[in-house]
Amino acid sequence: SDSYLNEYFESCIENQPGFRNWVDKVRIACFGSEPDSLLMWSHYGDGLRGFSIVFDETVLLEQEGKGFVVDVDYVIEPPICDAFVWAVADGLVEYNETELAELSGKHCSVSSEGMSESEIRSELDRSLLVQQKILRALFATKPIEWQYERERRFLFQANIDGTEPLLASFPEQAIQAVLIGERMPSDYQHRLEAVLSQKYRHAQIQTVKRSLTEYRLVVD
Repeated sequence: SDSYLNEYFESCIENQPGFRNWVDKVRIACFGSEPDSLLMWSHYGDGLRGFSIVFDETVLLEQEGKGFVVDVDYVIEPPICDAFVWAVADGLVEYNETELAELSGKHCSVSSEGMSESEIRSELDRSLLVQQKILRALFATKPIEWQYERERRFLFQANIDGTEPLLASFPEQAIQAVLIGERMPSDYQHRLEAVLSQKYRHAQIQTVKRSLTEYRLVVD
């Protein structure tokens, strides 16, 4: 009925999130996804004089619990994030999760609305996808000129007020490998390898070199 629809849309309006507060609460760690990127090693690796750390995403996510990892979107025009769309999707997520819980508790195969478990899960996945797209637009979108970075972001919900930086620890096993640029000074490399042998013996050590025949890098 019209009254039901009016009540529904009014509730969606009331439940619209404050995206500005979300932005202030989230902390972002930025990573590259291509260990042999010539431009990234030039810009951030001091022209192969530095080093790069390879992290295990699964270990990082298990440690922090509240974070997630997403690839950055590179676009020509700034994205639009619709708080009303989020509220509608959020209501559908809550509804379908409740339906699944009731089916599990009653050991039924069909919900009160006549939907099967697979249909409910499909609806839930669609609603979650809508939310994921909004989150990506909010926290993982950059101008297309930065596309060469192939950036991957670890997003973490802070439990503090304000926008100050947040230092988060990670377990030693989160480090999979360390890539050392071929032009790193020998004394610096010896110091780095000493630290790795003491604390991160499990981490693989590799060298990033310039190809002798092409303008590209090789991870050895």
